[in-house]
Amino acid sequence: MEDNWQLWQSQLQSCLGCDLCRTRTNIVCGCGNRNAEIMLLGEAPGRQEDATGQPFCGAAGAKLEAFLQQLQLDKNDIYIGNVVKCRPVRPAAGGRGYANRRPSKQEILACGSWLKREIALLRPRLVITLGAVPLSLFLGKNPVMADWHGCPFQVDGADMMVFPLYHPAAVIYDRKKESDYIADLQDLRQFLQKNHLGE
Repeated sequence: MEDNWQLWQSQLQSCLGCDLCRTRTNIVCGCGNRNAEIMLLGEAPGRQEDATGQPFCGAAGAKLEAFLQQLQLDKNDIYIGNVVKCRPVRPAAGGRGYANRRPSKQEILACGSWLKREIALLRPRLVITLGAVPLSLFLGKNPVMADWHGCPFQVDGADMMVFPLYHPAAVIYDRKKESDYIADLQDLRQFLQKNHLGE
């Protein structure tokens, strides 16, 4: 199995499947416990992730640590990945470098085969989605997060559950979502305990 992971990662490193290959510094592979039952799935790398090649580092890493503490999980209990493996960018204001943006449908589609192989290798029992982009992959449509957050569901034809959460950045930009986010984390913690996940 380790050989399959190494093959996936080495092939991913030479991906030229979309225009993001022109602006990336690093392709950001998933990381963590490759035997984990829990996968945390984000949208796409940001500036620091692109610079280091590691998901959820820097400020995002600090948020992740707080997130895991609330769930009483350790980083070693989970596997962390993103839908899109390269940083989606747009020219920054004033023409100084690049700023983050949401990945396009074409970029999500281009990375889709890499993510499918990643999930097939991991075989998680639970995928915790952060935001609408990762959730849309399992629903086959663009979801309204207000309708889906905190509502776990079974993936059709798979022994896998999805637990949708707001993206932590959405809570920062819209404080009205904070109480929902905290309640969702409490529900997720109970869900993990009930299903003996992350033990």
